Amino acid sequence: MSLYSYETFGMNVLALLALGTPFIGFSVLAIEEVLGCDCLTVPYGEVDGLANLAYRILTDRPYRLSIREYLIEKVMAFTPGKIVPQLIENYKKLL
Repeated sequence: MSLYSYETFGMNVLALLALGTPFIGFSVLAIEEVLGCDCLTVPYGEVDGLANLAYRILTDRPYRLSIREYLIEKVMAFTPGKIVPQLIENYKKLL
């Protein structure tokens, strides 16, 4: 769970995804970019929404398992083999 209003890249999200752990948090750009959906976020400050989402993940096993599969797929897009070449290209463009 992330309660931050600002997230620069979403490393905490990626760490959880790599473990197959469902992530929930507030809707901030970096987190939505990593998740690829707003399925596990709520607008910033909606604490009741986070509580409801956490409750659903804890009590709805089919939903939890489907989310887990989706998130494991998402994290595969952020492996070093995919990210490092992109970073190198971006740095080359800057130079």
